[in-house]
Amino acid sequence: MLELEIGSRCGGFGECGGDRVRILRGSESLSPFTDTEREHLTEAELKNGYRLACQCFPENDDAVIEAEFL
Repeated sequence: MLELEIGSRCGGFGECGGDRVRILRGSESLSPFTDTEREHLTEAELKNGYRLACQCFPENDDAVIEAEFL
């Protein structure tokens, strides 16, 4: 598994909502949306593939995920 240092103002605890990414491919391999993501992202953003990088994780080691860092 590859872990990327994305950086966030709150240290990765989901408090700032600043580490937004848009998942372009592989969203089905990620963990479910967290309550924290639902607090920081609109319903439209969630439907359009936006996630908080500190809150989503691959659910298997062979996942292929392509993301756009915003």
